Amino acid sequence: MRKRAPIQRGFTLVELLTVMGILGLLVMLLMPAVNFAIQAAYRASTKNTINQIETGLAGFHADWSCYPPSDGNHEFASSAKAGGGYENLGYFLCSVWGGGGAVPGGGESDKRSGPYFEGEKGSTAGILDSFKPEYYILYFRYKPAETLLYDVRDNPVDDENAAEGFPSQTNLNLLILRPGSNQYVRTDYVLISAGPDRKFGHRTGTNGDTAASDYTDAYCDDVTNFEYE
Repeated sequence: MRKRAPIQRGFTLVELLTVMGILGLLVMLLMPAVNFAIQAAYRASTKNTINQIETGLAGFHADWSCYPPSDGNHEFASSAKAGGGYENLGYFLCSVWGGGGAVPGGGESDKRSGPYFEGEKGSTAGILDSFKPEYYILYFRYKPAETLLYDVRDNPVDDENAAEGFPSQTNLNLLILRPGSNQYVRTDYVLISAGPDRKFGHRTGTNGDTAASDYTDAYCDDVTNFEYE
């Protein structure tokens, strides 16, 4: 007597939907961890870029006894970029400049005049961070002879690679002043990436104001060349 072949049975629609549901649930549970890992990688890469900038600025300072300008009133007036700090950072660190009045005191100079930064994120337009979309790393130089030691107007960003910059001087001060004091976190320069949320500084309140009282419960996720509380 011939044996009957076993019946080939496939998945039912209910079983397929159940498996798909389980897989979807697992993906939902894993997404926060995956996103956290991605943002951590972007943060580490941006921090590395900031370290490279600091090395370049140290070399610049060793040659010129000052740091690149973040505005138009400085030792290098004839070669400053009108766009402000992040453009000056790119210009002075990522290009070969100097001579013909572009150096302190004017005239030619046999001192080095760039480049001081050779990372893949750098260009004469500015130096980009690693978050998505990529924005320029803002640069503010400390100016002890002026009323505003760090001036928010030094980075008047309005292009696609710099978001909207800091919304106000108050917003910038909240980041670079030590809590409860008038002491700045650094007295040479600060470098600031917008961080994961792609917004510079502390988040505004629900009404969009930028007064200090509006930041009671605010936090900041910017990546900087200093530690802040």
